[in-house]
Amino acid sequence: MKKIMVIIFLMIGSLGISFAQTAQTTPREKKTPEERAQLTTDRMVKGLALNEAQAAKLKEVNLQQAKKMEALKEEHAQERQELRKEATNIHASVEQEYKAILTPEQYQKYQQNREKQVEKRKGKIHERRPRR
Repeated sequence: MKKIMVIIFLMIGSLGISFAQTAQTTPREKKTPEERAQLTTDRMVKGLALNEAQAAKLKEVNLQQAKKMEALKEEHAQERQELRKEATNIHASVEQEYKAILTPEQYQKYQQNREKQVEKRKGKIHERRPRR
């Protein structure tokens, strides 16, 4: 009787583990640079209460950034360190363009939203990879 109970618990446990693994491995849909730029712009328009002129300028900046990042990822597919270095340079130049387009209040709110996103991502990373 005990053996049967142990076998049943092992089977239930292995089913739970297999379901948990398949839920985490579903691939995300890869978006085009245009789609990523539009999503970023929409999020900024909504969160920062931008006017149409600002939105149009930011959409162009976001599109340029998305295209540069896409090209960079393809170019440095194997070189992770070089990719990070170049991405940092692109993000720094985009930040300067944002600062020129947005009002000081909007830029401050943008920075606060960005910090929240970074913290949220850090939390997700720790959820996926628990420390050993």
